[in-house]
Amino acid sequence: MVRRRRLKRKRPFIIFCLLLAALFYGGYTLYANDFFLPSFELGSSPAPPVNTGQRLNVLLLGVDAREGESQTRTDTIILASVDPKTKQMSLLSIPRDTRVNIPRHGYDRINSAAVYGGPEMSMKVVSELLGIPIKYYVIADFNGFKNIVDALGGVTLEVEQDMYHYDPTDNYAYHIDLSRGLQRLDGDKALQYVRYRGYAMGDIERTAHQQKFLVALGKEMLQPGTILKLPSLIPEVNKYVKTNLSLSDMMKMASAAKSMEDGNFVAQTLPGRPVDIDGISYWGVDPAEARQMVAMLFRGETTTDVVLTTPLDGLPASSGSAVSRHEAAEDEEEDDTRETTGANKRETITEREIKSIPSADNVKITPADESEDDSGSTGEEETDTEGADDEDDPQDDSEGYNPGIPGAAS
Repeated sequence: MVRRRRLKRKRPFIIFCLLLAALFYGGYTLYANDFFLPSFELGSSPAPPVNTGQRLNVLLLGVDAREGESQTRTDTIILASVDPKTKQMSLLSIPRDTRVNIPRHGYDRINSAAVYGGPEMSMKVVSELLGIPIKYYVIADFNGFKNIVDALGGVTLEVEQDMYHYDPTDNYAYHIDLSRGLQRLDGDKALQYVRYRGYAMGDIERTAHQQKFLVALGKEMLQPGTILKLPSLIPEVNKYVKTNLSLSDMMKMASAAKSMEDGNFVAQTLPGRPVDIDGISYWGVDPAEARQMVAMLFRGETTTDVVLTTPLDGLPASSGSAVSRHEAAEDEEEDDTRETTGANKRETITEREIKSIPSADNVKITPADESEDDSGSTGEEETDTEGADDEDDPQDDSEGYNPGIPGAAS
């Protein structure tokens, strides 16, 4: 099912704030320059200058490196694409278990690309999968996440379920213990929320919750008292971010972002199907389907059909599952430290069980000041629109946007 969505921003600089918010959990900044992240061996070739008149694609990579690790897989992968003509920003979350062909290394999970060749390899793999050019990246380390959220004074968020994961490693640095309900999360609790993997739909549902937190953080940044704190956050951000964007490029982007006052954004999770190959679980994605979906996303359309049931390259979609039960999802923390090619044994659920998951109750996304219309495409190509302009809806704050999870609020 395809839905045409425009999430209108009714306050100045909302896109700018959301871009900055994305940085904090795996993403994107307009002020970063010459930052150091030791987990990667970065290429020496500089990125071409940003042309603010053309669509800009930036790959946002979040890492969660443990102490003493020299190489770390990307824990969060998001394509951020901005069209200056339509003033639309598109966010595409790519599940980290997506099966891709990594040059000179064969098929593996997409989160291993950075281990083999740094962010340049990640950009190459994602570019080939989606069929679009990607020249820029931003990497953020989760280790700096906690201090930044604390500097903001916390974030208000409704935790959908009790979240618990026992991990005594590094003096319980990765231990998770959250209670269900609306609450004010400090940096430590916020980090627990975005790290948690114990969902019935595993990484797919986790991605939706990360999108939810991004929106909540962006909303927090719009508070008058918070905006005044942003300049003081830059030194903290500098410690945990790496990008190939130059300072001048970022200032161009910041200037362009300020013109997006009446802009909009769309968010989507990359559709696929759970597959099991030689005992290893993957998120199976057909490149042709992925490219078609990206074209739709750039037109402002999203799909609710994220978990597909069609076969992939002769493999039945439910021959295995990248969607694991609670216990298996928690074990992913340890699995990330093993060899990339090692078997990952997981308990799986069937396609029938996937369809029975009450995700509408568990995943509710509520961005600030949301309104919708059916006026037509908002992507690169201009199309005729129908109907009246959007009107403010008093129910906006209680309605959710569809993160691409079947049955989620829309």
